[in-house]
Amino acid sequence: MESERLNRKRAYSQRVLRETLLEMLKTTPLHKITVTQLCQRADVNRTTFYANYQDLYDLFGSIAIELHETIRNVLLQYENLEGKVYYKVLLETIRENADVCRAALRISQQEYQELHIDFAYGNIMATRAWQTSLDGNLMEYLLAGTRAIINHWLESDMSTPAEVLADHLYTLNNRLLEVENLSF
Repeated sequence: MESERLNRKRAYSQRVLRETLLEMLKTTPLHKITVTQLCQRADVNRTTFYANYQDLYDLFGSIAIELHETIRNVLLQYENLEGKVYYKVLLETIRENADVCRAALRISQQEYQELHIDFAYGNIMATRAWQTSLDGNLMEYLLAGTRAIINHWLESDMSTPAEVLADHLYTLNNRLLEVENLSF
């Protein structure tokens, strides 16, 4: 009984710390947030923070990894779907996790290196079977363009419907893949 209570308490503390960090990241870069500020705002003791995470980068890293796994797992379920549907599922999953995705976009390249995370759609998009037969340069170009369009969509409050953007991404990327006689 006692361990169940402690597990609930720990899960609550982790959830509050995660939610508070994401809220703070809307206005403040990660490198300017301190553990003390986070704990005060979350109403959590610093000892509790350090019982769960090494530092803020560890906390954010766990959030980013969880997001990456969520998106990847959803896409793996739809791996064999036609490209437009696949993109729509990707965009809807991103929309459902918009706060985390936006926070990830605001993290600097240096901070990503410290986190040892690549919050890139490359690993996620690699769930598609065609990626193994695609030239590395072409693959990078396709992924960078897709990433930029999705990032812009996120930063512009996702005003374009997911279905419309999915159609655009499918059309653009499929034309590029036609060069290699592949299709999405």
